[in-house]
Amino acid sequence: MIHAKPPLGEAEKIAPPSYSHGLDTVFYRAWIERQGAGQDGHFQRATWSFSSGTPGLMLLVRAVEGSGAAYPGSVCSMDGDSKYHEWSEPVRIGSCIKELDSMPAGSIEDLPLHFQITDGGDGWRDMDGPVIFDSSEGVGICSVHVFPRRIPELKLRVMRKGWPTQILTLKNPGYQPSAPPFVANAKAPAVRFNELFEVTLRTLDIRMDGKGKRFRPMLGHKSFITPSGWRRNSVQSLTAAYDATGNYYPAGRFMDRITPLPGEHLFRLTYRLQKSMELYPWRESETEIIAEGKADAAGGLPTASLNHRGRELGLKRIEFLPPQRKDRSLYFNLPWNFRFTLHGKDDGSPELDDMHVCILTETAGAQKEINGPKTGSSVLKVLGLFQVRNYDLDYHWLGTLKPGEAFRVGLIKKKFEEFEFLVDLDAAK
Repeated sequence: MIHAKPPLGEAEKIAPPSYSHGLDTVFYRAWIERQGAGQDGHFQRATWSFSSGTPGLMLLVRAVEGSGAAYPGSVCSMDGDSKYHEWSEPVRIGSCIKELDSMPAGSIEDLPLHFQITDGGDGWRDMDGPVIFDSSEGVGICSVHVFPRRIPELKLRVMRKGWPTQILTLKNPGYQPSAPPFVANAKAPAVRFNELFEVTLRTLDIRMDGKGKRFRPMLGHKSFITPSGWRRNSVQSLTAAYDATGNYYPAGRFMDRITPLPGEHLFRLTYRLQKSMELYPWRESETEIIAEGKADAAGGLPTASLNHRGRELGLKRIEFLPPQRKDRSLYFNLPWNFRFTLHGKDDGSPELDDMHVCILTETAGAQKEINGPKTGSSVLKVLGLFQVRNYDLDYHWLGTLKPGEAFRVGLIKKKFEEFEFLVDLDAAK
């Protein structure tokens, strides 16, 4: 969701933001823009999104005090799908939000302002927020990953400390009277595998309590590849659960059980194995080769040339540099072997932060660690219609190259492996 403050005048409409910054929580990301420097700057625009990339429910709200003054938004609840509610306190530059500081949480009833959404039955689910972007305006956002999509209207409960609870009715923006059904294909224990990994759904750990049926999917994996240089933290796992209507249930940081919406018993479980850009022992089949080179026979810096694919991507050259004395590898705490930079030019379209590369040598597992990219770029405007960006992507490399050894530079294509299990809670033991 994007919220822009109404401009005060024509000049402000076209003025670029003088300051912008990111704001992150466990499950959310925000980008805040403001005009003017220091405490005198004022809020311009905020973009709020779910880190998971899946659609949820977002409400833009305006809150005022009994006097009519804007509600400043001093404390809010964040990442509330966890049973351990986290409270956050906004840190501001003037009236504009800069970041959210975590703080010890109390009960939901102790929050100055809190929103809940109906679960489609007799209960309520807590919403995150409201995060007030501008304390002088009282406008902010509250959001939730899980909400009932099978009913045409949603009930919203607003709880303001010291005030009577209010119930509002909203048209359901995610209404879908009939969700595409799927057939369960797994009962724990169940196994999925490919040429790299074997993944096991060990248990759904179903329990009954005052909230009804709750579950906690427990999955694990083992790898079929064990080259030299393999490290335990080369792969990170992430479990996600989705009900039949598409709701995403965050697993949380504390392995708390998932509380389904009333009537939802079919779930799609995904187990994603995220390969570490820095440490994973990449194979050539997982990359696109963009350059080929050779180590110096006398122990100097390597050299390499871009191939046709590298030039298609807008790269112009690859440059090798000695490591800086102060820099050491992050995981091995050793001096880097060398630095290298990919220089390029484009129209501004590539996502440079995703230009992760690896060096593939003739010696298996020679790459211990690679760090990057650190991006530097400049933009040149042409006739006000087009833009050309000159950029450089900096990397550090730790490994072993034999004198005169050939190597290839690969652009990583597939950064993760994902496995899926379709389960029916009603059929589970």
